[in-house]
Amino acid sequence: MLWYDGLGCDMSIPQYEKYMIAEHIITMTAIVVNAFAAYCVITRSPVYMGKFKYCLLYHLFATALVDFLISAALVPILVLPFMAGYVLGFLKFLPINLLAFIAFFACGLMATTSVMLFAYRHYSILPSFHSHQLSRKGKIIGFILLHSGTLLWVPFVITEKSSEEFKEYLEEVVTPLFALIIPVGLLIGMTFRMVHGSDWINTCLAIISTHGMIGSTCLILVNPSYRRALWRPRGIASSVLIVS
Repeated sequence: MLWYDGLGCDMSIPQYEKYMIAEHIITMTAIVVNAFAAYCVITRSPVYMGKFKYCLLYHLFATALVDFLISAALVPILVLPFMAGYVLGFLKFLPINLLAFIAFFACGLMATTSVMLFAYRHYSILPSFHSHQLSRKGKIIGFILLHSGTLLWVPFVITEKSSEEFKEYLEEVVTPLFALIIPVGLLIGMTFRMVHGSDWINTCLAIISTHGMIGSTCLILVNPSYRRALWRPRGIASSVLIVS
């Protein structure tokens, strides 16, 4: 790969040390935040939360995996607007095709777990006799389809009783998406406008790598049971938990 410097030509690949340091800091911070969020889900979830906590834990794992891939395993460097790039992470010795597969698989898994959370909420609201309610076999088929890469939109029946809980759920799930929408939008804009700015590109990638950590933080702050874990001993648990 050729990098032009004035009238000369440099064969070395830029390493972007400041970007690497920022990603290392994000990695360490995300590990602590995500681990604490997982601890809250495992130990502070009320009994009536049921199997939803396992879906939530699965989603935390998927988002943490994406964060770890971006900030540590891959540390991607994009060369826009040429739709090219390379990686600086500890998996850089692997073939680029395999790295692309790992990245797309992790992102797909994160999207799948997000849909699973919405689906769980949807079917927990519906009464058992509702026409939209699925049987156990239907839910298993849906689970397989989701993990096969076929993401199906889930129709929501939001009743007046559950609308407030649904708003709180959106705060927990949708808020972290802003860590993706804004930087991804900037990257797309720079690509179409034929703009190359490595500092801006690396900043966007660093912001994207905080998505899972922001999600874990929102999860802790939105749910009273998890929020109280910050200053209450393990034996004292809250009787209220937002699981919607």
